[in-house]
Amino acid sequence: MINDETKSLTIPKGFLNHLAMLTIGTTRGILHAKTENTSFNTFVVPAINLSDLIHEDAVIRLI
Repeated sequence: MINDETKSLTIPKGFLNHLAMLTIGTTRGILHAKTENTSFNTFVVPAINLSDLIHEDAVIRLI
């Protein structure tokens, strides 16, 4: 949501969490695909619980 009075953009923490989960999942998939037919492909990259990392909405000041 854009606030014209304070000239800032607020991104809700739920949406940030969703974007972070998509990013982590995509990264895990890319690593799996790029390490195909190598010894690194046998390593398991664990999923990360991101709900503990993002505690509040992000506020970005606009210029």
